[in-house]
Amino acid sequence: SDIRSTVHRTLTSLGMPYFWRGREHAETRIRRILNIRTEDLAVLGKVPTGILQMVALLSFTFSKRPSLLPLALVSSVLLATLNSPKEWIAKKVDPGEREIAAQLEVRILEHFNCIPTLRALRCTTALEVELRPQLMAHSYAACWRCDVERYVGVLGSVVHLTFIASGKLSILYMKSKGALGAEGLLFDALISSISGVLSMLASVYVPVIMAVDRFRELRAFLDTEFLEDDKGEDPPAEWPTEGRLCLEDVTFRYLPYAPAALQGVSLEVHAREKLGIVGRTGAGKSTLVSLLLRLGPLGGVPPKSGGRILLDGCDIA
Repeated sequence: SDIRSTVHRTLTSLGMPYFWRGREHAETRIRRILNIRTEDLAVLGKVPTGILQMVALLSFTFSKRPSLLPLALVSSVLLATLNSPKEWIAKKVDPGEREIAAQLEVRILEHFNCIPTLRALRCTTALEVELRPQLMAHSYAACWRCDVERYVGVLGSVVHLTFIASGKLSILYMKSKGALGAEGLLFDALISSISGVLSMLASVYVPVIMAVDRFRELRAFLDTEFLEDDKGEDPPAEWPTEGRLCLEDVTFRYLPYAPAALQGVSLEVHAREKLGIVGRTGAGKSTLVSLLLRLGPLGGVPPKSGGRILLDGCDIA
C-alpha cells in the first residue's frame, strides 16, 4: 500500500517542474520499481542451471578424487564472501549515489529554469557554491564504488587462479602415482569446468540478490488494491464539459519574494473560442499555460500570489 501510494503520488505530479518537487524526485524506491527490466529478473534463470551443472561435475570429479572436495568448498565460500561487498554496494552505495545524482539534477534544473529570478535576486553565486559540493560528492561516490568493485574483482581472480593451480598440482601428483595421460587431461577439463561454474555463480550472486528484492517489491506493488474507481464511463456531473475558461486576478511567483511572473491577470475565453498568446521572452506565456495544467501552486507564495482559474465555473487552481 505504501509503495502504491508513492507511485500514485509521484505519477500524478510528474508534470510539475523539478524545482517544485525537491527531494521527491530523488526517491530511490519509486525509481527502482519503475525501472525494473526483464533482464534483471532473467538472471534468476542462470542459477538452477549452474547448480545442476556444478552438482554433476562435483559428483563425477570427487568420486575419483575426494581430497579436492575441501578445496571446492573453500573456493565457493571465498567467492561468495568476496561478493558480499558488491551486495553492500548495490544496496547501500548505489541508492545513495543515485540520490545524490537526483539532488544534483534538481539543482541544475532549478538553476537553468530560474536563471532570470536568480539573477534578479543576485543568488547565482550562492547556488553554484551549493552545487559544487554535491557535484564533488557524486564524483567521489562513483570513483569509490569503482575502486571497491575493482578490488573485489582482483581478489576473485586470485581465488580462481588458486583453484586452477591446485588442480594442476593434483594432476602432477596423479602422474607421479602412475595415472594415465588421458585421465590427467580429463581431470584437468573437469577442474576447469568446475572453476568456470564457480565463477559464473559468483558473478550472478549480487544480481540474483537484487533481482529477488526487486521481484518482491514488484509483487507487493502488484498485489495492492487499486485506489482509483474505474466503474462507469461517464464523467461525474460536476466535471467541466464546455471548456469555458476564466482567470480572475491571477498573480503567480516561481519562488518566494521573486518577481511576479504574472501580475493581476484577468481574462475570459468562451467555449470553443480560439486564443493566441503573444509576448516577449519572459512575459509569462508558458507560465500561463502551466497554471492551466496545474503544474505549479498558484497561491501561498509570499509576498502575494493567488487568484482564481475557473473552468466552466469550477476553480481548478
